[in-house]
Amino acid sequence: MFQDKESWPMKDASDPLAGWSWKEVFTSEMPAKNDIYGHLCAHLYDTLLQFCQICRGLKITVRLFQADVLQLPDLLTGSGRSQEGFDRIEARSTDFHQVSNVADRCYVGTEAVLTTFGPLLRPSNPCATLIALYLNAVQDASTPFDKVSMSTENKRTQKYLPIDPQLVFIQKTSDADYLRFDAARFMFRDVDVLFDRYMLAVGFEGVAKSAGLVMKDRNTIVRKWPMRLGPKATQDEFDHLLASAHNGSERYVEWKTLV
Repeated sequence: MFQDKESWPMKDASDPLAGWSWKEVFTSEMPAKNDIYGHLCAHLYDTLLQFCQICRGLKITVRLFQADVLQLPDLLTGSGRSQEGFDRIEARSTDFHQVSNVADRCYVGTEAVLTTFGPLLRPSNPCATLIALYLNAVQDASTPFDKVSMSTENKRTQKYLPIDPQLVFIQKTSDADYLRFDAARFMFRDVDVLFDRYMLAVGFEGVAKSAGLVMKDRNTIVRKWPMRLGPKATQDEFDHLLASAHNGSERYVEWKTLV
């Protein structure tokens, strides 16, 4: 278990709950209401059962490739599957339980994802969509000034997670309550401004245009910020997000073929 002294035995996404929405997981009725993994088991059972029932009436082909994500187009071309193109492509890898962020700048990057998978979208379908998830974009775009200029964040966080203001003022990093508060206030950051800054730095518009794609102004498949707390979030919603593997800065971007 402790063969590597340079890292923790379990990665941050090793928790099975990291790949599922807590709102969906806790919709199932359980005798033991606090059995979170029991809820997850019931949710997965229902989800897989529904999937199998749908598959019974469909003609489906499943192909598995063990390769670098950027090698997929060549593999698909060799199998003859990519000739007609695809109606939906979701850029992902298998490093995490959750949908992975290969489009993030620290991994494959936006340009490589768009130029690699953009040509695989079905030309005859104007609604064909390439989806990418950005997990680190907001953090990448944050500056030291963003982190110290957060009076609004502190006020909203205090509403859900009261703390001695003195701990926040002196930033007592040896105090567990302060560390929890510091992690929680990121959930109230203005992520729209930071992601706009990230898109400008990466050059989304130019990169997409070079790949023959355009970013959708309005997502049609998945919400842009599915984990973000709303302005009237309940205490229960805050508590669940804080206890999860998410922080509200997860951003989905959808692209379609440039006409």
